[in-house]
Amino acid sequence: MKQDPDAGPDQSDNLAPATTGSTRSARITGAISYSVAGGAKRIIPLGPCLLEKVGAQVIDIVWGSTGQSSAALPVEDIKAAREAGNLMLL
Repeated sequence: MKQDPDAGPDQSDNLAPATTGSTRSARITGAISYSVAGGAKRIIPLGPCLLEKVGAQVIDIVWGSTGQSSAALPVEDIKAAREAGNLMLL
């Protein structure tokens, strides 16, 4: 696919905004797990979410009708979920 020269830098590989605290819309389309207290694993429900950069290598996924749930995951886990088709950036 040819990039429009007036569109600026290619942003297709960015998972979250470069600025810490900024958000990006996404959709969970498949299983993405996270750990809870005690080491148990849970699955983030399918549907809309927000990605928020909270550190150089950590992205917080926020979901729920009022944004009441979240999980901080390493950037590599988010990239793997996207490559597997379990996360779609909007």
